[in-house]
Amino acid sequence: MATDVVAQKENYLPDYRFYHNNSAITKTVQSLVAKFPSLIEDFSQIFKSRKLNSQHVLRVTNHLQKVSNQNEKVKILLSFGEHAREFLSVESAIDLIERLVDSENHEIDLTKLDIYVIVNANPDGRLYVEETGNFCWRGTSTGVDINRNFDWEFGGPGSSGNISDEEYRGPHAFSGIFWNPDALKVHCTDKTIYIVNHRWLTLKK
Repeated sequence: MATDVVAQKENYLPDYRFYHNNSAITKTVQSLVAKFPSLIEDFSQIFKSRKLNSQHVLRVTNHLQKVSNQNEKVKILLSFGEHAREFLSVESAIDLIERLVDSENHEIDLTKLDIYVIVNANPDGRLYVEETGNFCWRGTSTGVDINRNFDWEFGGPGSSGNISDEEYRGPHAFSGIFWNPDALKVHCTDKTIYIVNHRWLTLKK
């Protein structure tokens, strides 16, 4: 049984010299999109959360060089920030995008890759963490654990129907009233490599 979701006293705050807060995530994504328009396509205004905060869905590929057959490109969907408390996950997304579009990095051929990146899958939860100071909060702003909200084996072991539980799965799979799964449904096909990044490490003051 997971620990119930209750506010916990924190002995430190995340060091924002290393982390982006929610508004800084938006500014950084906007800056990257403006700087690399031939490599990054921005879907930030399309895919939003229950509270209309952007999940910052980006498509990273070489938009200038066309391949004869688009199906030859390897399609990859990467999701970051599903758990609100995992600050390092979002930082990993930003670092990865910066490395992918780095003009000096000749090891990555973006003409052969079609990469969709969900920079922050749970912006409502992240804002809840920042506003309340409960840096152990895992779910969305309403407490739903996104990992337990998929349709695959929904309601199975490792999830809870108790809204007070840390592993609360929500009332039904892909419950759009709690978060926006469209970013996953649109781009994740049977030919897509799908990877979720989870990292929980806090750099503290």
